[in-house]
Amino acid sequence: MLQLPSQRILYFGMIVLLMPFFACQSVKPDEVAAFDNKIPEIVDFNFHVKPILSDRCFKCHGPDAQQRKGDLRLDVSEDAFKPSTNLTSSARYIIDPGNLNGSEMALRILSHDLEYMMPTPESNLVLDDREKAILLRWIEQGAAYKLHWSFSPPQLPTIPEVKNQNWAKNNIDHFILKQLESQELNPGIEATGEVVLRRIALDLIGLPPTLEEQSRFLHDDRPLQMDEVIDYFLAQPQYGERMALEWMDVARYADSHGYQDDGMRNTWPYRDWVIQHFNQNTPYDTFYYCSLQATCCLLQHKTNYWRLVSIGITLRRRKAELSMKNTGLSTLQIGRIRLVREFWASR
Repeated sequence: MLQLPSQRILYFGMIVLLMPFFACQSVKPDEVAAFDNKIPEIVDFNFHVKPILSDRCFKCHGPDAQQRKGDLRLDVSEDAFKPSTNLTSSARYIIDPGNLNGSEMALRILSHDLEYMMPTPESNLVLDDREKAILLRWIEQGAAYKLHWSFSPPQLPTIPEVKNQNWAKNNIDHFILKQLESQELNPGIEATGEVVLRRIALDLIGLPPTLEEQSRFLHDDRPLQMDEVIDYFLAQPQYGERMALEWMDVARYADSHGYQDDGMRNTWPYRDWVIQHFNQNTPYDTFYYCSLQATCCLLQHKTNYWRLVSIGITLRRRKAELSMKNTGLSTLQIGRIRLVREFWASR
């Protein structure tokens, strides 16, 4: 049957009208879409997306140029938003913000084709359905990249809405409960006063509460006054000892250099100095300055105080610095660099 020109125009018009409808159809399979109500409503790059990319994608598409595949980096937006070089794909970009169908990344993480899927089978890395749902939501919401959280000014977050309003007693509880509800979990039974008292004591002084302290804070006629308990343990001399433990480990504190080739060294005054400053609640920047500038101040002032503080830089084993002997740096300078790297840079 011969079709009239008007009929052809009608059919063509219908196809044109339906093309956006089919293009807007979600590419999410049912097993991934099932997590839409179990992941955060607003996906944050630093807290939700970057950990997944770092564990599953950066091995081949990260900052390491020696390991990078396909000349693609997913750790920087300039690379992630560039056009796709796959001419056989329907996606025009690696990531097309707001458009899953137009994002090569979305199509590849959902594919079951061994020659096309990402991560590749050879990498021995696998994205589970929840991780896929997070990445897809991130793309849907604009695929916003952010600086590391330490370079971003803090902002007050929006208090999330929760189902069990009676359980949440403060704003922090809302965040905890929202996470629990997203994973279909219920809060645990509220701890008794005895348990809370023991947890606070172990956290702040590293010791369980004594019988006298239990009698002082535990009463049948009123709940545990946590502010009073915390203030009490913060004022104890053991608080400084407990808090100084981690710092002394990083500074390599010991009464000897270690191993069999050294003699006794009396460095306990430095330990007491660190404990004292924790108990005095010395401002962080003041403690930071004293720890790093001790050797310089010692050369200028030659006082016992700076001689004592400089011990923290000189505690490290001399032989550990041999690998850097050709850098032109002194042992003290190298010790200071490693101290900063291992303590501050790792926090």
